[in-house]
Amino acid sequence: MNLLFAATQFVIKRKGLSSDKFRIFSSDGKLLLYAEEKIQWKSPFTTSIHIFADEKKAQEILCAQDGKHEGYNNFLEVTDPATGQKIGGVGCDWANFFEEAWAIVDAGNALVCTLRESSTKRALLHELTNGVIPQKLDFRVDEQTVGGLRQKSALIGHHLLVDFSQDSTNRLDHRLGLVAAIVVAAHQAKTDLD
Repeated sequence: MNLLFAATQFVIKRKGLSSDKFRIFSSDGKLLLYAEEKIQWKSPFTTSIHIFADEKKAQEILCAQDGKHEGYNNFLEVTDPATGQKIGGVGCDWANFFEEAWAIVDAGNALVCTLRESSTKRALLHELTNGVIPQKLDFRVDEQTVGGLRQKSALIGHHLLVDFSQDSTNRLDHRLGLVAAIVVAAHQAKTDLD
């Protein structure tokens, strides 16, 4: 695994006004990764997210593309492009209509982590204020919080602060957590443009 994923804190920022291009920084401001979401609008409709070592896109580090999972919608299967090995996946979890929620599964499609709003009340306030109240989502493994996403307002759109520092025993593969965070960032960017 790439040593970049050993970090416990990341900042995801949109590239300019784009809703499908993201820069991923370390907590001290160093550019670590670059991500692009690709949508094919013609049939068959497909979505993929490609994560590169830098904006030159010479080395792809992770790829998330349309996959299937019986329990989750909009499921993206995450692979390591260098080996072709499946790492896991991320999908929408519609268990609670009022909260944004995602499921993170391992390579065998077993649930390992959920990513959900920290509270239903805050989720409703976020929706009712059209995003003025920033989002807070928690990564939970067996109901234990191991990390979080915190939305921070910026001049253009939002920044997403990703923190895995509570995951002291590495219960969550940070590669999958980061893909889930980019999925959330892409969703937020599209919402900002509405």
